[in-house]
Amino acid sequence: MKTCWVMVPYEEKDTRGKSFKEIFEYDIKNGTIALGASSLVNTIKNVKELTEDELRQEMENLSPDYSEKQINNKAKVIWQFYRLIEEGDVIIVKKGLRQILAIGKAIVRSGKLTSFDKKKGFERAGNRFNLYPNFLNVAWQRILNLKFDEDVFRQGRRKQHRIIPLIEEEVRKTFREK
Repeated sequence: MKTCWVMVPYEEKDTRGKSFKEIFEYDIKNGTIALGASSLVNTIKNVKELTEDELRQEMENLSPDYSEKQINNKAKVIWQFYRLIEEGDVIIVKKGLRQILAIGKAIVRSGKLTSFDKKKGFERAGNRFNLYPNFLNVAWQRILNLKFDEDVFRQGRRKQHRIIPLIEEEVRKTFREK
C-alpha cells in the first residue's frame, strides 16, 4: 500500500470565511485538498529547492510571532506536502478525531501534483486572512461519513496499534471496491 496522508480541509474554528462543509464540497467537486500557510508566498514557489532547515528558517523570518513549536510543526507539514506526497499516495480526509469524510489518491493533473494559487485559495475558503492556497490534486475514490466510537486520529503509541487497523481496513475496502 502507498503512503497514507491524513488531512483536514479547513480549521472549523476559523469562521471568517466559508463553512467547513462548503470547503469540503469545493474539494470534492474540484478534485483537490488544500493546505494553509498563505503568508509563505515567496517561499512556497521554492520549497522543492530548500532543505527542511532552510524552510524552517524562512518561516521564522516571515512569521516572527510564531513560537518555535508552531514554526517546526508548520515547516514539517509544508515540507511533507510539497516534498514527500507522491502520485498514487492515499489521501484521507478527516473531521475531528473520530470521523473520515473521504478517501482518494494523489494524482498529477496538468503536469502538477501540487500547486500554489492564492486566487483559487480565496475562491475555495472565502477568507482573505487564511487562504489555504497550497493545493494537492486528488482523485476522490470514496465519499463517506464514517464515525468511530473512539478517537482514531489521536497520536499516541498506546492507541495507535489498536486503531490504525480500523483506518487501514477502510482504505483497503475503498480500493478493493474500484
